[in-house]
Amino acid sequence: MIVEFAKIVPEEVRAMFLALYDESEDVYKRIASFKENAKKLHLQYRKDAVSHFQDENTISIYLWLRYPDKYYIYKFGESKRIAEKLEFNYIFKKGAYTINVQNCYRLYKEINKEIKKDLELKELLENHITETCYSDPELITLTLNIGFFISRYYGEQSESNSKKGENIPEKHIVNPDNVTNMDIGDLHYWWLNANPKIWSFSNIDVGEVQDYTLYNANGNKRRVFQNFLDAKVGDIVMESLIYAIFEQLPNANSFRIDCKCEGVLREYFNEENDDGSRMNMIKKDAVWTGAGMLDTLAQYKRRNSFEYKLAIFYPDSGEFKYEKIINGKEIDVLSNGSEDIINKTFDEDWWSYNLNLWTDFDFEKYPDTIEKLHNIVRNTIPESEVSYCESTWEYGDMNVLCSGIQWNCSSLSEIQDFLDQLNKVLLPIKDEVNAGGEGTWEVKNEFAVATWEWTDQGFKVKGCLY
Repeated sequence: MIVEFAKIVPEEVRAMFLALYDESEDVYKRIASFKENAKKLHLQYRKDAVSHFQDENTISIYLWLRYPDKYYIYKFGESKRIAEKLEFNYIFKKGAYTINVQNCYRLYKEINKEIKKDLELKELLENHITETCYSDPELITLTLNIGFFISRYYGEQSESNSKKGENIPEKHIVNPDNVTNMDIGDLHYWWLNANPKIWSFSNIDVGEVQDYTLYNANGNKRRVFQNFLDAKVGDIVMESLIYAIFEQLPNANSFRIDCKCEGVLREYFNEENDDGSRMNMIKKDAVWTGAGMLDTLAQYKRRNSFEYKLAIFYPDSGEFKYEKIINGKEIDVLSNGSEDIINKTFDEDWWSYNLNLWTDFDFEKYPDTIEKLHNIVRNTIPESEVSYCESTWEYGDMNVLCSGIQWNCSSLSEIQDFLDQLNKVLLPIKDEVNAGGEGTWEVKNEFAVATWEWTDQGFKVKGCLY
């Protein structure tokens, strides 16, 4: 997508990269700015596309390619798994983009420091690279490779004792009467894509068994092999919504789809020459690898009149998204936000996850101001969330006021009251302040969403019913 933007507005994209590579500025601000500018280009020039695809992972690759001896490549899932396996005290929370990238860099720096002490490992690298290879003098790329190994294999047992070519069936019993009586904590949910020309849930009786093998006819492992091993009798299996539409929609005069699902909705398995023998099951922490409902409907928005709303979390990027397609157009939901949302209340609470708030000014010029802000945070946000902020301040990131916190509430006026306390401290020096916020509150059943941001009047809560 960035190549397409470069063809449309080359100077704007050039300016984006020049700013990204400006080492005189804070790297985390540069990443956030690049992402925000990509979002603007997406809305202005390519609304038909599902996304601008310029997330933290992609932007970190740009930095690594330009400065391979300084920057690491950020991947949310990989970084989180490394920290957990090595028992490092780094927190990775979904949606906490800036904090996650900071902790990723810190994590890799610790690993890199230990790698540099290993003379045997350095000698091994030197003996294997050729003249056409990058020399990797700071061992940054080697650190990334070792990190990948740790995230995938370190401490893991062999995934299966089965020999290649064995035909071992996996059985899934569809029995809703039993499912309702089971302990939900013991269940796993699987999203099943299968060719309805071969078989479909609509043709299966309650209690009937469908068999699948771990290996295909050529003796190769099935796609997402580990999911086949993890699936157990009693797990809940859901048939692909898209295939259901393909089968039933042609006979309908009109339709409405109400779908609520825990896990991944974007994966859509549909390849040419597929014989229907493969099954694709997706766990809650699966990585996005294909197009899905949003992508598919976006292709038809100009040819058909419909309304589509989506509230979803993408675990591969740690990103929450709120989308709407209506009358052939994709709507930037939060761009229509207003302060009127503050007094909206529903039967459910406003739910949040990974909220971040920061401010930046001359701390030496205003030494007491940052401490006043920290005290407001300590005395106002939920007590259980204070430790996340304290740990961030201990690392030296004093400008971060809230770090990956959760703050559920019945009314957003509670959040605005907190922001107003901060505003009393910041507004007298607002011309010298750079600030911002990340994260959202939502009431999914009402398609209500809100966020907090820095404005000319200070921090404000804004949102909408979409």
